[in-house]
Amino acid sequence: MARWLSEIAGHRGSVLGVVGEMGAGKTAVSRFAAATAERRGFRVLHAGGSPYESTAAGQLVRRLCGAADREELHRRVLAESRSTPVLVVVDDLHWSDPESLTALAFLARRVAGLPVGLLVCRLPGGAAGDPVLLAELFRDLPAPARVELGALADAAADEVITATLPAAPPAVRADLRRWTGNNPNLLGEVLSVLVRWGERLPEVSDAVPAGVSAWLLRQLGADLPVARALAVLPADPDPEALAALAELPVFAVGLALGRLVGLGLVRPGRPAFRQPVVRAALLDAMPPAERVRLVLAGAGALRRAGADGRDLVAYLLASRVADHPAVGEPLVRVVRSARPADRAGLLRTLLAHRLSAPARAEFLRLLAAEELDRSPTAALARLDEAARLAGDRRSFAFERARALHRLDRGGEAARVLQAEPWSERRDALLAVLVAEDPELAVAGGFPLRPARSAGTPAGWAVRAAAVGDVPPCDQGPLRSALVCAQRVEELLAAARLDDAATTVTAALALLSAVAGRDRRTVFVAALPPLVDALVERNGFDTATRLLASSGLAGALPARLHHVALLASRGRLRHASGDVRGAVADLLRCGRQVARWGERAPHRPPWRVFAVPALLDAGRRTAARALAEAELAQARDPADRARGLRLLGQALGGVEGVRLLAEATSGGVAGLEGITALGEHGRLLARVGRVRAARARLKDACLLAEKAGAWRLRDLFAAELRESGGRVRGTVSGPGALTAGERRAARLAAAGRTNREIAEQLFVTRRAVEMHLTQVYRKLGIAGRRELAGASLDSDSRGRAEGMPPYVEST
Repeated sequence: MARWLSEIAGHRGSVLGVVGEMGAGKTAVSRFAAATAERRGFRVLHAGGSPYESTAAGQLVRRLCGAADREELHRRVLAESRSTPVLVVVDDLHWSDPESLTALAFLARRVAGLPVGLLVCRLPGGAAGDPVLLAELFRDLPAPARVELGALADAAADEVITATLPAAPPAVRADLRRWTGNNPNLLGEVLSVLVRWGERLPEVSDAVPAGVSAWLLRQLGADLPVARALAVLPADPDPEALAALAELPVFAVGLALGRLVGLGLVRPGRPAFRQPVVRAALLDAMPPAERVRLVLAGAGALRRAGADGRDLVAYLLASRVADHPAVGEPLVRVVRSARPADRAGLLRTLLAHRLSAPARAEFLRLLAAEELDRSPTAALARLDEAARLAGDRRSFAFERARALHRLDRGGEAARVLQAEPWSERRDALLAVLVAEDPELAVAGGFPLRPARSAGTPAGWAVRAAAVGDVPPCDQGPLRSALVCAQRVEELLAAARLDDAATTVTAALALLSAVAGRDRRTVFVAALPPLVDALVERNGFDTATRLLASSGLAGALPARLHHVALLASRGRLRHASGDVRGAVADLLRCGRQVARWGERAPHRPPWRVFAVPALLDAGRRTAARALAEAELAQARDPADRARGLRLLGQALGGVEGVRLLAEATSGGVAGLEGITALGEHGRLLARVGRVRAARARLKDACLLAEKAGAWRLRDLFAAELRESGGRVRGTVSGPGALTAGERRAARLAAAGRTNREIAEQLFVTRRAVEMHLTQVYRKLGIAGRRELAGASLDSDSRGRAEGMPPYVEST
């Protein structure tokens, strides 16, 4: 560099071209040359191209010296050179606009014999910009110099690594070389991260500098969609799959891949990144929801190509989103479909990585089942950890009882089972324990037919029917209907709404066949979980008809076993728009639970439903008091997360956002987890954090749709639309109506004015007008007069999923 500058100072001007891939050090060379020239008294004109200005005519030369065209650039450089040597430095020439390239080529032909030097840095070949004009810059010049920059040799890379991390062992140095492809810029960025980590050297693949992500986003420009798709898909992807993910034609993807090869990021021939850190940085730079969507699409492509379970697991773990709940489901499917001989190995591989709490709990359960025969102690430890993650030990009761039995701890196993609701599975396992140790039935007090104790209404009624506490009636459909109702309750807790819908259909058919004077008693026990499932599936009209035909829509007596029905009916009334009726039912349920205390066979979580109803009724103080009481009575992490969610809703504002964030951080699964996620998004939107709100609401919509929870999906989809986000799925018909739109439409169809609707729903008249406008659009009707004949409920959607309207048996 010093010799070249001396030649320029001696009136032997020339051009020096520096060519190299991204990150090879072109910018460092240009800055070094400019600094050296300034120290030697040169006048330095320094500028760099930009992908955002590559179409702005003459922009680069204007930033160099304010010149408007090539003749003016030449005049100004010539004028400067009369008093002092001049060095013109242009970085990232490949991003230059055509007019500036022409002006620089014009200047390059005229520097010979002048104290003027021109240093240009660019990518190789036609990686970007205009390759014809780039070649023109070097044509017919007197012996132009050219410097080629590329990846470091292994020895040179080791010297750089050792200078920064003297204690790095050979294995770490090899990992660093592979991770960065010996690219100088990438190696320096990764080393800076490792230096900050200090003594604790983790896996090199964990070092993904934020600066690399920002650098890639700046440099890739229009090729970013193809680079992201290539980062998500497995190695050597199918061109059609790559084009589908990038949402571009195949020929456009081919051109983009050619440019990425020119940049030095992608290998020619088989598309794959030369530096793994580039792939990781692109993944980290994606919005989480977009990354998850692309990763799941990539997994589908890999599965269609015939990949086995290990390949799928390796791909999903390398995607850097394995801890997202939506990715846990395909991982669970892969493990369950794997060969028995491979299952334990896959599970151990998965558990060594960061996963979502529900997926980790399920993998621990499956691994415990694999280890039960060989090591019941290890199996029990895994089940205890799974119960802690899930926040519910009862979900793992049967597996824990088996492990305790294998450890000759039959008494503990029997106590675990006795705490469970009655089921044939429970009695069968108790029978095994008692058969092996008959003294358990007497000394431990564990009879095969358990006494009545706390449990679900349907579960209590099943036990009562088993021991003859329900007066004689048609025992066949009665017992089967109650078992179905109990199954629906279990499926609701597991957020399996599609399965619950099928079971509701079976229960309704069985209830239609129940006869006798005690029919109402059976319905009181069976209906709460059925109504809850119908509410979650937007089957409000079906649930209302079901209660009316059973004689349970009016005043209910103050009896011990009506508390669950009051809670479920309150939920239904709130979802249907009857806020006052909902508040009355739920507060009465609370008073009866408090009155009977421990004597109640079932204590429904009535505050969970009462707090939103009170908020919609404008009674924020009462809602806050109930939320604080719910949080104070929390017994486990799941209860605490629910209490935090309710209190966050009641408080609102910044404090509410903080509480809802804490509620969603514990990995609570099921409908509660979806609700907390969506409510967090709703409150974020209300405090102005719209971008974060959209991400939360999109995740909640996705999880609700996967669970089949249409009520939650519609509720959060409406909020997502109001915050400017996109909602995929139903956009017209009754199923597209939100709960608020449906309530306003029903009142309008009944002849209420907008003012009366606003007063009853506690909203403004403007909100009513907006709701009705959306209703007319989604239902395809002209106005209010057509509402009376329009279907406002999503029962047609429910019937398609196996939930027909209830028909009274004759």
